[in-house]
Amino acid sequence: MEEREEEHEFEFGPVPTGFEPNQERLPHFNIPVGAGLCLPAAFIRCDTLTYKKAWGVTGRFGRDEPQYAFEIFANPVNNVGAPSTPLHLWFIRLLQGRTSNYKFVCNVAIDLGDWGLIADITRYWEYEDQLRKINASISAMCAEAEALDALQESCRNRLAATKASSCLARIESTCQGKDCCFAMKRDDTILPSNRRNHGRGRPT
Repeated sequence: MEEREEEHEFEFGPVPTGFEPNQERLPHFNIPVGAGLCLPAAFIRCDTLTYKKAWGVTGRFGRDEPQYAFEIFANPVNNVGAPSTPLHLWFIRLLQGRTSNYKFVCNVAIDLGDWGLIADITRYWEYEDQLRKINASISAMCAEAEALDALQESCRNRLAATKASSCLARIESTCQGKDCCFAMKRDDTILPSNRRNHGRGRPT
């Protein structure tokens, strides 16, 4: 038979497989148990797929107790009165650099065992990646807009060369501004939008 490791007993029983005692690591991790009541998560484990949340159990309802998720964030250093200093430029450069740089920073944070630090480093990298994609889309759209503007300018030049304004001068009175709206009859005749006496003649 395969030898089993000894299960260490704590206040609420043995530590579930893959979990560790909370011991104030996540002091605000409370689990609802019904009737509006909550119990602190006695045992927790970090979600190593995302590093942004932890799973916890109260340890009081047996091995089949459901696990609850808890979002993890970096905790500020408790130094009352100390001013908050911005991140050092070298640290930001590592987070904004190549994927290998991020993995290096993340691995060092994992070795420290600070779950909140790992979680927000992971979030920062994800936000950086999303911003990079959005900025690339914005650049592509700006390039497309510039191309369309050039094509539109070409159309304006051709219409000017054919004296389109003079050819259609009879409809000048129908335009009342940049966003003028033309009313249409069933025979596709344009009616000026500012006519006061409806039904009395057509523009000439």
